[in-house]
Amino acid sequence: MMSTSDIERLLQAIAISSGANGIIVAHQQRLEAFQSLEQFKSYPGRVTSCIELIGRRSILSVIGSDNVDVTVSAKLYALGIIEEFLKIGYSGLNESDRGQLRTSILLAARQLSVPSAGALPGDGSRRILAIKVASLLSELALREFPQRWQSFVSDMLSPVSNGGLWCEKGADAGDATIGAKICLECMKLITEDCTDSDFNSKISTTRRNDILLGMNEMSSQILPPIFELLSKQFGDVVSSKATLQQMNQYLASNGRTVAQMTQDEQVQYQHQLDRREAAGSLVVDILGTIEKFCGSMPLDWMFKVEDGKDFVAALLHLLQENVANIQVLAVACLQQLSMRKLDENQFFRLVSSLPPALFEASNAAALRASERGVDPNSIDMLVEQLKFHRSLSKMGSTLVTAHLAHITADKNIASGKGPKFDAVSNYLRLLSEMMSHQSGVICGEQINTWVGLLRDPAIVRTKVLSPHLGRVLTAYMNHIVKVNWDDIYEQEHPYTALIEGSWDDNDDYNEWLGNMRSKASQLFRAIANMEPEISVTIVHSKLRTMLNAHYNGEPRDRLNLANNELTVKSTACIQIEGATQPLDNILSGMPSWVIDNGSYDEK
Repeated sequence: MMSTSDIERLLQAIAISSGANGIIVAHQQRLEAFQSLEQFKSYPGRVTSCIELIGRRSILSVIGSDNVDVTVSAKLYALGIIEEFLKIGYSGLNESDRGQLRTSILLAARQLSVPSAGALPGDGSRRILAIKVASLLSELALREFPQRWQSFVSDMLSPVSNGGLWCEKGADAGDATIGAKICLECMKLITEDCTDSDFNSKISTTRRNDILLGMNEMSSQILPPIFELLSKQFGDVVSSKATLQQMNQYLASNGRTVAQMTQDEQVQYQHQLDRREAAGSLVVDILGTIEKFCGSMPLDWMFKVEDGKDFVAALLHLLQENVANIQVLAVACLQQLSMRKLDENQFFRLVSSLPPALFEASNAAALRASERGVDPNSIDMLVEQLKFHRSLSKMGSTLVTAHLAHITADKNIASGKGPKFDAVSNYLRLLSEMMSHQSGVICGEQINTWVGLLRDPAIVRTKVLSPHLGRVLTAYMNHIVKVNWDDIYEQEHPYTALIEGSWDDNDDYNEWLGNMRSKASQLFRAIANMEPEISVTIVHSKLRTMLNAHYNGEPRDRLNLANNELTVKSTACIQIEGATQPLDNILSGMPSWVIDNGSYDEK
C-alpha cells in the first residue's frame, strides 16, 4: 500500500500532466510527472491504490500553495490502470479479491449516481467518468456473469434507493439519471461484445453463449425499467415542446419575440429548453442500447407485448419526433429488426404497422413546419429531414428484401386477395411513393429491392407489383438524368441545398450515378417485360414532354462561345442523354409479341 506522501506525489503528477486549473509548469516538471505516471503502472500495489482513489468523492492535490481539484483526472487515470489490469492480471485473482474489485467499481458508479451537492464535478465530467465506469462494469460482467456475478442485473437495474444504479421512478433527466446512463452503456457494450461474428474474437463462443443465456433469463428484469424510462423521458420531451410552443404563441399574441422576454420569462423558457434537451439526450442513450438489443438479442425482447410494454409500437411512435434525431435512431432500431430472420407474424406486423406510423410522422412534420411558418414541402424542410427519409427508405426496402419468402409463400398474396395482400400492397405503395422525393439517394436505397422483386417469378405472377410500377419507373427515369454540377457550384439549381446534402461533391455524385444507371438497366428491362403497356405509356409521355421543351435546343444555355452551338453541359443535351438509356432498355426488354403486327419473323 502506498504511503500518504507517495499518493500525494502521484496526485501532483496527475495535476501537472492534465493541466488542472490551468497551472503552468516547466517542461522538466511535466516530463518528470509523465515518468512518474508511467512508473506507477508497474507498481505492484497499483490496483489497491487505484481502488482507494476511485472510492473517494473528491480528490485534491497541493500544488504550491493551492489546493487543485483533480477528481476527474485522477479517477480516469485510476480507472484506466484497473482496465489494463483486467486484461492481463484479473484471471490470477482469487474469488475474494475479484469480489472486492467488483464492489469498488460499483461504489464508484453509485457515487456518480447519487452526487452530493458540490462534491462531484459538473455533468460533462461526470458523464465522461460514467462512460469509463460503464466500460469497466461491462468488462467485469463479460468475465463473471452469470456464474460468479449472479446479482449483476439487480446491482445495475435496481433503483439507487435499493442499492442499485438505476434512477428512481419518475426522475427527470440530468444528475438523477447518470446511473441509468451507466447501466445503458454497460448493457450496450455487453451486447456488442457478445454479438456472434467472424470479426469478434474478444471472448470465446462458450462464454458468449453463457452471457446471452443469462441475460435472456433475466430479460423480465432488464426490459421493464428501460421501457418505463423511455416512456417517461419521451413524455418529458413532448411536454417541454408543448410548453415552449405555448410560450411562443403567448409572446406572439403580445407582439413580442423571444429576445424581448422578461428575466422571469427567460428563466422559465431556458428551463424548458434544458429539460427538452436533457430528456432527448437520455432517449438517445436508451435507443442506442435498444438498437443493440434489436440486432443481437432474441426477437421476443422487442416483439413480445407484456403488461402494456410494447417496444415495436414505441419505436413506431418515435418516428414522429425530431428532437436530437430521435426519429433517425428509431429507424436504426427498426433497421436492425428488418435484417433479422423474422417469422411470418413479426414480418406482417411491421409491414402493416409502418404505413400508418409514417402517415402520423408525416403529419407531425407538417405541423412542425406550420408552427414555424414554413411550407412542409419546402427545400429547407426536405434538407432538414433528408437523413430521416434516407434511413427510412433503406430500412423499408431491407424489410422486403430480407423476407421475400414470406410474400411468395402466402397463398392469399398469390391470389391477390385477403388482408396480407392488402398489407403488402399498401407497403409497396408507401415505398414507391417515397421515390417521388427530389433527392435521388432515396431511390438509390430501394433499387436492389425492386430489381429483386421483379426477378422473382413467384412475385411477378401475382398482382401485387403492377399498381406501383408506374411510380417506380417514373422515379428512376427522372433520377438517372445527370445533374449539372456547375449549377450546384453557382447556386443556380432549384434543389442546390438538397443535392449538397445528398452527396459530398461531384465525384461522389458521379460514382452514385454510375452505380444507379448500371442497376437501373435491369429494372427497366424487367418492368418492360412484365408491364409493357405501362412502360410504353410512361416513356411516350416522358419523350413528348422532353421534346416539347427542348426540341430546338431550348433553353440554349451553356453554349460554345466560338460557334454558339450546344455543349454537353447544355440542359437540352443533358435531358436527351438521360432519356436514352431507359428508352433503349425498355425497348430491348419488351416481349416480342408487343411489336408483332402479324408478320413478325423472329429470324
